[in-house]
Parts: sequence; structure tokens; C-alpha cells
Amino acid sequence: MRRSILLILFSSLMLISPGQTLPGSADVMATSEKVASYFIDRYPDVGADSYVGGKKRNSKIWTRGVFYEGLLNIYREKQKPEWLKYSIDWGEFHKWKSSSDTEAKRHNADYQCCGQAYLQMYLMGPSQTVRMEHIKMRIDQMIASERINYWTWVDAIQMSMPVFPYRDLVEPDKDCYWSRGNGWVYMALTRILQFTSENESHRQDYIADFKMMSEGLKNCQRADGSWNVSLAAPLNFGPSGSEGPEMTGTSLFIGGMAYGVRTGMLDASTYLPVICKGWEAMRSAVHESTGQVGYLQGTGSAPEHGNPITFDAIPDFEDFGYGCWLWGAAEVHALLRQLEGESSITDPEITASDNGDAPCYDLLGRKVVNPCKGHVYIHNHRLEIIR
Repeated sequence: MRRSILLILFSSLMLISPGQTLPGSADVMATSEKVASYFIDRYPDVGADSYVGGKKRNSKIWTRGVFYEGLLNIYREKQKPEWLKYSIDWGEFHKWKSSSDTEAKRHNADYQCCGQAYLQMYLMGPSQTVRMEHIKMRIDQMIASERINYWTWVDAIQMSMPVFPYRDLVEPDKDCYWSRGNGWVYMALTRILQFTSENESHRQDYIADFKMMSEGLKNCQRADGSWNVSLAAPLNFGPSGSEGPEMTGTSLFIGGMAYGVRTGMLDASTYLPVICKGWEAMRSAVHESTGQVGYLQGTGSAPEHGNPITFDAIPDFEDFGYGCWLWGAAEVHALLRQLEGESSITDPEITASDNGDAPCYDLLGRKVVNPCKGHVYIHNHRLEIIR
């Protein structure tokens, strides 16, 4: 199966538009390292509160949770110790808790988003059960209530849904074709598909939604490879002075498409040119000298909200924007590694273990030649800790 996917990918290279070149994974990683360093240097204290708009917010709010989603996604591609330390320090500062009792009573997805990073770090070290216990308790409380209308805004699908991927999608309460709003759903679908087994009861529904969204998004891409803040109103660029691209939605779309092509869910000949153009837009948004990412839209509830979206502007809550960019870049990097022929994890310190006839795969879907005992892999179509 993997060989078939690779043959399709390589043959699709011939279909990239004239003058369009496929980036190298090393170039993608170099830019990603610059972006990650910019943010970490800017916010060295993982526990520092934010005071955007004069309101105090702690550093486990959803905006910071999205940053760690992105950082851990790029860490998956290159294990830089400082990235993992920055993430673990953050979790330990908050004692791996997602919400206070008051916040939990409202079942607010804003305080569940951090649980995605907690759980991802738990999967890296399953013996560290403290990393999953609190968020699991909160989600168990939510499920026990049998209420099904907690999520009333589109962002909540990304914030909370991947924490318990067996839940159904929640429909937004009105039509709004906001780039980042759709990006949240697209990112959530991708993460759900990454962390559920093939026999999960709703998996085919998620795949159908993912493919349908991919087709619609492809048709909305700008000539420069990015997307506007509004997908259905091409003349809506947001606040005055924001006629350029918008990177939060663009990064989420490109990351999701890269995952779709890499796993064979999306046709490579159709989507690889879209990904190449989109990556060039992402790369061009990064300040060469500092690693700052431009064209990030701040918070809001509609396409037209936020400060002017320009190359030099720093939005409110820039943390989630950097998380979106790093998450998308990590998926592009994973696809390029596949194209470049990296077929398995090779770690001389990993020793073989007895796993029967069925092979093991890492959480990227790559076959692992020598799985490590105590680590989580996909085995027999489900997540298992190898003993």
C-alpha cells in the first residue's frame, strides 16, 4: 500500500505548474525552527498570564493550547529537546489541569483545548499518567451529563473534539464561511483521523466530511497560494488595509491537505500543486531575519474582525496563530519526507519486541521496523502500548 502511494506521489510531480518547484523538507524545517524560536524567545515564561485588552488570562487558555498543538506537531518531525522541555514545563506549571471546578461546570471548550497537548505528551510517556488524568476526568463528566449542545461556536470543534474523537460533529448555528472558522473544523477532522482506528464507528463520516471540505477549499485558493479571511465573499479582506493573505486559515488548510495526500485520502495529482503554492505563501509570510509570522488574523467571531492583517502587524493572541503555522508546516514536512523516500524510523537504541505477525506503525502511519517497548503505536488497527 505504501509503495502505491509513493508511486502516485512521484508521478504527480510531473503535474506541478511550470515554474512551480517542490520544496525540500530541510527548507521547511529550517523555516519552522525559526518560527518556533521567535515565539519561545518572545514568551520564555510558560506560566506568564496574558493581559490582552486589559483582561487577565492564564497561559493554559485555548490560544496557548493551539500553540502547543503546533509545537508538538513539529516536534514529531524533529525532536529538539528545547521544544519538548518548553511543552512539559508548561504542563507541569499548570499541574496538568485543564479547568477549575467553576470553569468545568460550564464545560467551556476554551479550557479543554490544552488537554490535546497534555494527551499528546502522555502518549510520548505513558507512565506519566498525571498528564491525562485531569482532562480525562473533565471529559468523563461532560459525557456523563448526556447533554449534546455544549458547542455553540465553530472554534469549539477544534478546541474540544479531538480530546474525545468518538463524538459527533456539531453544526454551527449559522452560515459563516470564515477562513479560520473552517480551518478549525478541517484541523479537527485531521487530528481525529490521526488518532482513531480504522474501525471507529464514525470514521467514514469524518473522511467524507474531510474530502468534501478539501474540494471546496481547493476551489477558494488565491493565486498567491493563500486564502482570504472570507471564503465565500472574495472581496471581503477583513479590516481596511488587509488586502493580502491570511495565514491562520491558510496554514490549517495546507496542513490538512498535506496529511490527506500523505495518507492516500486525497488525490496527489490534484492537491500537490495546491500544497506547493500554499507552502510558498506560508514561507513568504515569515520574516527572514526574525522568524516572525506576518498576516496573522487576531481573535474575533467573523471574517471582518481583528486589526489590519499585514506583514508587520502583531495581532492580539498571536500564540494560536503561531500554533496554526507550525502545525501546518509539520504536516508539509511529513509529506515531503515521504516523497523523499524516508520509509521508517531508525533508532539504534530501539530494540525489537515480539508483536506477532502484524506490523506496527507510528502515529504518522509510518511502518516502524524496531518498535520500542512502552511506546504507543498503531497495531492491529488500534492504538497499543507495546509490552
